[in-house]
Amino acid sequence: MQGRDNKDSCEDVIGEYILSAATLGISSVIGIWMDMRRQQELERSQADRPAAPPSAQRPQGEKDG
Repeated sequence: MQGRDNKDSCEDVIGEYILSAATLGISSVIGIWMDMRRQQELERSQADRPAAPPSAQRPQGEKDG
């Protein structure tokens, strides 16, 4: 019976290890996916924003002419 308990214990440890690794992998994928979505939303909002008028782009003190 001793051998059976040892085998069950080993299988439990391996199962917990696999579950932990899978959880970590899923968490990493979700984190990367969320970062990509945030980046896409940031790029989209910057593309939707109109460009500054020419007067705002010139350094101060510079005149037309």
